[in-house]
Amino acid sequence: MKKFLSVFVALLLVMTMFGTCALAQNKIFACPKSLTGDYWTFNGVGVMQFGEDFGVDVSYNGPTESNVQAQINMVYDAIENGANGILLAPNDMAAVEQVVTDAIDAGLYVVTWDADAAGPRTMMVNFAEDYELGCQIAESLIRQMGKEEGNVALLVGQAGASNHMTRAQGIRDTLAKYPGIEIVVEMDCDDSQDIALSNAQTILATYEDIAGFVTCSGAELPAACQAIQQAIDQGLIEAGTCYAAGSNTPGSIYEYLKEGVVCKEDLSSHPYQLGYAAAWMLNYLIENGGQIPEVGTVLDIGDDVFGSPLSLTMVSEELALTPLIVVTTENVDQFDF
Repeated sequence: MKKFLSVFVALLLVMTMFGTCALAQNKIFACPKSLTGDYWTFNGVGVMQFGEDFGVDVSYNGPTESNVQAQINMVYDAIENGANGILLAPNDMAAVEQVVTDAIDAGLYVVTWDADAAGPRTMMVNFAEDYELGCQIAESLIRQMGKEEGNVALLVGQAGASNHMTRAQGIRDTLAKYPGIEIVVEMDCDDSQDIALSNAQTILATYEDIAGFVTCSGAELPAACQAIQQAIDQGLIEAGTCYAAGSNTPGSIYEYLKEGVVCKEDLSSHPYQLGYAAAWMLNYLIENGGQIPEVGTVLDIGDDVFGSPLSLTMVSEELALTPLIVVTTENVDQFDF
């Protein structure tokens, strides 16, 4: 998997440096939450590959670490540099409202992906409705625990990020249906895996009998897995007594999924497919004057960067979804990301 990742990084860097098409008509700027981690690297590969396939001038750049002000500055630069479409994964939905409004007022189309924005963005592309994903993450933990009782820790991701906050509420509401389950602590990590790891370690050292972690950000799932494994190795807890549930690339937690001791399943999507699909949708809006595809239709948009069929389902006039994948201990070797 590391070999695959190195190829992706090289491809992304080459396409970012040299552009996608000198004669491209449309000009798209894609701004992820950060450039850190496999998830955003894979997203970037998908975005840039779309530009190659469709002859669109695409650039992909974001802050080194999650930083909403850096995102705002980059979007304003893109507007000034003549972009006619913006892809944005906001670190803080409220903070980007003004720049999104300004982009729309300037005649640009704005599509969010991964996390949504306040204000008049054109539409959003994601791999799941975030509230429903939170509900599924909670049910995933129950399945892994094999019981409907125990103390649970909720890692709520990044305060201000719409997707994390909405997932957290779905988790709370779902676990509330199980009288034997109690969320004993909630902590946020500013979408940092280092902070998430420290949070999980603190929780395991502070609270007795933690039976599981439910996580809202990609950074938190591998961090929770690592903290649980460390506690097992140190003899602080027994193997099979604590599990982690969440959503990230299978490769980021491959060793844990493969062993099935601290994590038996991962709710995921192809991140390069998500990036590709978000760019496709933005370009569709540019080409069609902002006309939204008919709600309820499944759009076959070709093959992604690795030749896998890719589709988008129009859930509403504001949301299109790529497929959600359940990766388990049994099928993890089928996935190459």
